[in-house]
This record gives sequence, C-alpha cells and structure tokens, in this order.
Amino acid sequence: MRIGNRIKRQREFKGLTQKEASRGITSVSHFSNIENGRFQPSADILRLLAKRLEVPVEYFLDIHIEDIDTEKTLDEYEYIINSKDVKKIEEFESKRSDDLIYIPSIVQEFRFNLLKYLSFLEQDRFNEAICHYKKEISGVCRL
Repeated sequence: MRIGNRIKRQREFKGLTQKEASRGITSVSHFSNIENGRFQPSADILRLLAKRLEVPVEYFLDIHIEDIDTEKTLDEYEYIINSKDVKKIEEFESKRSDDLIYIPSIVQEFRFNLLKYLSFLEQDRFNEAICHYKKEISGVCRL
C-alpha cells in the first residue's frame, strides 16, 4: 500500500477529480504521478492534500500505527462474517460503516478490505466482490 493509494481512495470517496483535488496544490500531472506511486509528495503537499481531503495528515504519514478501537471493530466484523448470518452482516455494515472510513494503519486497512471481500461473497454479491478485489486487494498483492 502506497501513500498514493490512500490519496486516491480519499479523493474518490470525496467525489473529486484529480484536477479538483490538485487545484492550487500541484499540477494535475504531478498529482497523477503521486497517486500512481511514481513520486513521493513533499510534506507540504501532503499537508495541503490532507486538508483538502479532510483527513489528518497522519493518515498519510503514520501508516504503521494500529488503532485499538479499529482492531476491535475489525474483530467484530470478522466474527459476524464467520457466523454466515447475512442479516447480521448487513446490520453491522449499515451501523458501523462510518467507523471504517478512516483506518489509520495499512495493515488494518488491508484486513478490512479482505473482510469486505468476504462479506460480499457471503451475501452472494459476486460482481461486487470481484470489483472490490480488483480495486482494493489485487494491487496490494502485486507489491
């Protein structure tokens, strides 16, 4: 997982184009290179992007610090998925989805994405599982 992946994920979550996200911060081509991992952004650019994307700058910098509350939420999610109770999975995702938008640790973020993939499979949402795998998991596995 690269910083660029996190920037792209937050940009897409906010519904911004690369042009909108980079406006006044850096050129669109440099921004694209950052998202694609060809360049590491400077600390100043990271601070400005964090502000624009409404996340703490630590989201891009402290990627190895695991959060205890997030870990508990992921444990609960995994337990519910393993129960194979589709209704409970849907309820959990409905009630707790906001708790998992900002995940500080890349390890926890990867675990969440694996659990989300399993959740789609348990709910027989195969097309969504495939899309999620391609977008969130397969690129990480190639690194």
